[in-house]
Amino acid sequence: MSPQKNSSGIQWSLDPNGVATLSYRGRVVAGALFALEMEVAGQTYRESWQGIGRNQCNGFLTDEKGTFLYAEASFRSLNLHGEKVIEERRTYQALRPLSKTLLTIRYYLEPVARHEEGFLVIPALWYGDNEAWNKKIIYPKGLEKGWSFRADGSSCPAVVWTTPKSSYALATNDSVGFSVKHPGLDDVLGIGFAPQTDLPQAVLTFPAQETPQSYQRARKLGKPLTPRMDWAKGQKLTITLYHSASESDRAYHTRVWRAHAERTPKGLRYPDS
Repeated sequence: MSPQKNSSGIQWSLDPNGVATLSYRGRVVAGALFALEMEVAGQTYRESWQGIGRNQCNGFLTDEKGTFLYAEASFRSLNLHGEKVIEERRTYQALRPLSKTLLTIRYYLEPVARHEEGFLVIPALWYGDNEAWNKKIIYPKGLEKGWSFRADGSSCPAVVWTTPKSSYALATNDSVGFSVKHPGLDDVLGIGFAPQTDLPQAVLTFPAQETPQSYQRARKLGKPLTPRMDWAKGQKLTITLYHSASESDRAYHTRVWRAHAERTPKGLRYPDS
């Protein structure tokens, strides 16, 4: 598939092996080696996109019993608050009942030569023990551990990664339409990152994971929360991703935030005066 390009210079492409790549002005800023990843009953399965068409692709996950998950994705370019964004809309469907699942979307990011060169922001997750003046834990002052949070803990659920060469953001919505026992609670996405060392990664999960610790109360860390989800045969899940990039800018998350505010329903606002 030929690259799809917009005027900002950001582009995405899929090679014949189904590996997805996002580039900004010719520089690769993110890539998905295995677009499909799901843990089922303790066993993890991964696969690249397999069917590739114009502005869309699809794929399957298979185990010893046969194919159990179908997925398709479509791509389009948007302009949000002056920011050029590539929207990636994924739909998953269970082909048989699935138990104790964890769905993961993983994008590898541009590596850095030295650890301190990377600058990562998940907007609005700087609270409690995460506050910049609190020295109880290493994040956000150090990124040696992988972390996952509930996306509804952020008013802009996005992973924003800046290197000396570029800035890139992977944004999403906080929840998905999925039949659960507690709507608005169990159907929340997880958003986080793998250790930002040789292979920095933005990681989304369903259901939401809170690792290595959880934030059940302000200013108090709790034990990890790692729920799993059952799927009925034929059940579908749609997740929408928003990719954007720019020249290196440690304040890039502010532009991502404005774009997110434009595409989401307007919340309660007070007048300035």
